[in-house]
Amino acid sequence: MLSKTIIIGFIAIFCFNSLASEASSLAIDLIQGHPQFQMLSTKTWVPPKQIQLDLPEIPKRTFSRMSYYWDISKTANKKQVYITAKNAATVVLDKLRKQGILLRAQSVAKLYGINYKHIIGPILGEGVFNPASIERKAQDTVASILQAAKYNGRAENLLKNTVNGKCLQLANEYLQWNCVVESQGETIMILGAVDLRDPLVQSFGLGQLSPIRALMMTDLLHKISGFGPSSGHDVSGAFSVILDDTKILHAIAASAVVVIEVYKHIAGFDLSSRPDLTTTLYNVGSEVKRAAILRKKLATDHSAQPVNNYMGHFVQMNLELIDSFVD
Repeated sequence: MLSKTIIIGFIAIFCFNSLASEASSLAIDLIQGHPQFQMLSTKTWVPPKQIQLDLPEIPKRTFSRMSYYWDISKTANKKQVYITAKNAATVVLDKLRKQGILLRAQSVAKLYGINYKHIIGPILGEGVFNPASIERKAQDTVASILQAAKYNGRAENLLKNTVNGKCLQLANEYLQWNCVVESQGETIMILGAVDLRDPLVQSFGLGQLSPIRALMMTDLLHKISGFGPSSGHDVSGAFSVILDDTKILHAIAASAVVVIEVYKHIAGFDLSSRPDLTTTLYNVGSEVKRAAILRKKLATDHSAQPVNNYMGHFVQMNLELIDSFVD
């Protein structure tokens, strides 16, 4: 006769697996209304791990931030910067372990059916290249002030006004906000609809998540985690997720699940075993647009594949290091 402990264990595993499968299904539901979506009729490919002989460029603003915090010489070359970043990763991971974030990320990852490094990758990358995401008390104080209800109205107006309101007519929050981003282009922050000082496009919290990204995950957060913004224009609700060190883990996980399904169903690549690539896409955004460009490129270049930026490359360099802080 099975013991009570074993039965409870089986029930827990079943519940985790059911939620994990549900997360993927829900992510597919979110994106299948996009014209680029295609149900899989061919095999998806896992992109091979990249050996980038030429290290990815680090943006000047990013280098400026990290050089001050990590005491990097302004004349340091790329190789020296990446070496310093690897040393800094140890410091950041130690903080995350002491705060209990590594263990919580593992639990959240099981809910969403992904490897926990899809969650820790972006947090580690932001902690090293944007150190304020770890030492962020002042930033969070400002963010708390910005939770005023007026930003809920601003988000709703942005959805209504984008291309004659076509975005608001789409089926869910993910497609609506993706429509806004695609309509405004990747320079959404400086084209007039939203400016650089607007909290809708600034990033906050442990994983440097923007309210727009949190709003895109509204459906998935509610159905898997049971919390999140009340609607696609509830900016206050988005901040309540972003500024909570546990809830933001759920938002990052939800984002990773969506990115994985987007690349699987639009570009034909399975990124579920590549937290470095999901970190890259977390950092650069616009995954639907990028997956569609990659699919078009594959029509003439069968060797085309997703490529890491500096943050994804950094995570790829440190996958074993991440594991060593969890074991």
